[in-house]
Amino acid sequence: MNKKIAATLILVLGPLGSGKGTFSQCFKSSFLRTFPALPLQEGIKRKKSFCHQSDLSDDGDFVLIKKARDQGFKIVCYCLFAARLVCQERNRFKWLSKGELWKGSGFREDYENFYDRMLDVYPSLDMVFFVENQKYFHFVGVYNSVSTPSSLFEKKLRKEKGSCDRIVKT
Repeated sequence: MNKKIAATLILVLGPLGSGKGTFSQCFKSSFLRTFPALPLQEGIKRKKSFCHQSDLSDDGDFVLIKKARDQGFKIVCYCLFAARLVCQERNRFKWLSKGELWKGSGFREDYENFYDRMLDVYPSLDMVFFVENQKYFHFVGVYNSVSTPSSLFEKKLRKEKGSCDRIVKT
């Protein structure tokens, strides 16, 4: 690992429709105010603190997150959880509001794959906050990759996902 730089990378991660943009917008005037939103490559090049949103569907993100880690960035992640049906409807609404037809093909697979990708990236993260976003943002857990084994993290990740996916209409 290279010499530690005094920079933080804030990752806002979640499947499509989980509320990454809304989360970033809501907290822009508080703790995210000093973190410009940048593409990973640009932020790493600048070697200054920044924020990035991703659904981890781009394989290049894994390489760049590891690169940031190797360069000494402190990496803090906010992992957003929302039920698959909630994410699906948010995506449908987003497309319709643009006047486009959302076919939704591949959505379910992408939603499920996000959680496997989260497990892959976990060892590169310093801290992971679980944030549930069904109706509002609710912080439900925090994990440190040094002190929380990957097996326990996976168990907690799957449990939180399952909890969100079992929403009941009232």
